[in-house]
Amino acid sequence: MAVCRECALPVLWARSVNGVAVPLDKTPTLVGNIRLAGKIAHKVPAANLPIEGEDAYSCHFDTCSRKRHLTSVTGKPRCSSCALVMDPLVEPDQVRHPCC
Repeated sequence: MAVCRECALPVLWARSVNGVAVPLDKTPTLVGNIRLAGKIAHKVPAANLPIEGEDAYSCHFDTCSRKRHLTSVTGKPRCSSCALVMDPLVEPDQVRHPCC
């Protein structure tokens, strides 16, 4: 079983539609915004939440109790939702991309 190396909670690995590895909380939740199609994670827009009739997952980057992974190796901040490096043009206190 895969676990988060920061908080040691179990995670389920999937791939985004763009092929990026995404850690999900292993247990589905009522407030999740990600649905799985096989091993592909599809982020559901806020307007279409809650997800009904199927399991909904949360990205572990959003729920991890230890957020050290939000800084890249180069020291640049990462998006708390998709974990990609933040654009230098975003506001310094912004923790997510506008589209996440």
